[in-house]
Amino acid sequence: MKKAFTQTLIELRGGAVVEEATNELNTLVAMVRDTGKAGKITITVEVKPFAKVQDALEVTGKVVATLPREKETAEVFFPTVENNLSRHSERQTELPGISLADSRSVAHG
Repeated sequence: MKKAFTQTLIELRGGAVVEEATNELNTLVAMVRDTGKAGKITITVEVKPFAKVQDALEVTGKVVATLPREKETAEVFFPTVENNLSRHSERQTELPGISLADSRSVAHG
């Protein structure tokens, strides 16, 4: 009779692989709900000969989560002749009496 794959997962690293996958799945579900974007969890089980003991196998388990990311907002800057970035275009003159609102003061009302 074949042993269930899930039973082997439970035995890897004393159950740590299953616990890690469970935690990552919970985080993934929350992130997908928050962002509306897809993510995935990959569980890799590697099996290779154990060099020190004949007829023994070395088995490792690894959990990798690829979580969806929020789109980061872009900011607009203008390059200067010195190749620095500035909020103001050097080619456009300032209008007297007009200034840009500070984004921090606007956010705090």
